[in-house]
Amino acid sequence: MERGLSEKAEISMVFTEHYLDWAVSQGIGKLRKAYKKLVSSRPLPPAFYHKYIKIELSEENPKVGRIRAAYEAAVKEAGSTNPGLWLEYIRLEMDPAMGKPEMVSKLHWRAMKGLDGNYTEEFVTKYTLLQAGHL
Repeated sequence: MERGLSEKAEISMVFTEHYLDWAVSQGIGKLRKAYKKLVSSRPLPPAFYHKYIKIELSEENPKVGRIRAAYEAAVKEAGSTNPGLWLEYIRLEMDPAMGKPEMVSKLHWRAMKGLDGNYTEEFVTKYTLLQAGHL
């Protein structure tokens, strides 16, 4: 399994998600260890972060700090071209059960500054829909 992670970038990108599947089958501890190892070998596709976050959120008692850290790594890597990633992060902070509503405006500001060109327009449109409860 681990050999595929060090192969050519295009192979490695696909393999990372499969590696997460395997790691989660070994337990949450193994998954977190695999995540930490993979994050250190960037770049990683946004789908990798989505998968990891989804798994962390599915835990009985999700560790919000780990989820935030994963979102931070994801926006650092792909935040300039991925408005959906920012919106997911904002949605987490809007969640009354685990979010910090005071973070929403800060994330909005960071997204507006960090997104490239047309991505900003897409973000504004979708953020407005999210705020109105239509997304």
